[in-house]
Amino acid sequence: MRTFLTFISEARKTSASEKAKKLGLTLDKSGNWVDKGGRKVARTEGGQLKFFQRPGGSSFEPGQSEREKGSVDQIQSRIKSPQEEPEVEMRGGDEENVEKVGDKGGQTLTLVFGRFNPPTIGHKKLLDGAASVAADGDIKIYPSRSFDPKKNPLDPGQKTDLMKKMFPKHADNIINDDSVKTIFDALKIADKEGYSNIKIVVGSDRVAEFDNLAQKYNGDLYTFDDIETISAGERDEDAEGVSGMSAS
Repeated sequence: MRTFLTFISEARKTSASEKAKKLGLTLDKSGNWVDKGGRKVARTEGGQLKFFQRPGGSSFEPGQSEREKGSVDQIQSRIKSPQEEPEVEMRGGDEENVEKVGDKGGQTLTLVFGRFNPPTIGHKKLLDGAASVAADGDIKIYPSRSFDPKKNPLDPGQKTDLMKKMFPKHADNIINDDSVKTIFDALKIADKEGYSNIKIVVGSDRVAEFDNLAQKYNGDLYTFDDIETISAGERDEDAEGVSGMSAS
């Protein structure tokens, strides 16, 4: 027959397990609770979940609003992408497709995400600006997956091929990845690849929008020490040549 203390102990373990399950956490071989991205976020102590500290001192424990809403995957499903991609929602479950490289080593990634549909000479200013920001560091350019007869006539494959031909200097950094449907997908991949800092380069009219969204979900969908959104420069609609060109 089980003792009363045994019963209480089992009840506590069940309570911790249930809480972890609701947050989408799984138990690893070392007894740590890990999230979908493979990060160790908590362990069971005294029958309760004890959350680890993030780099910088904050806890991995979600706030009350996140508990009420559900796990990180559920949060993702409700996030709309920037106006660049208003019809696409975040999707969970892509984490297992990204290989974890290891602990972060302070590296910085310069990131560009856009429709480029069709790519124009005006985009050369954006890509050159991103290369200047990256200097000798890593840079990744992700064309979005937008494809429709009216506003986005080129499918992602056609668009990527055309961009590489138009911008040969940047060809090696232009990535056709069908899992990157939004800027959040690109940021999650960068997180899993071990980058500590992100510089997002966009047109001047998109800085506030991208910066707000990227900062808002830092610590939920991905974790970086620093995220900076940088303008590639103003576009003059009345100008001729590169500075006045737009895909529209």
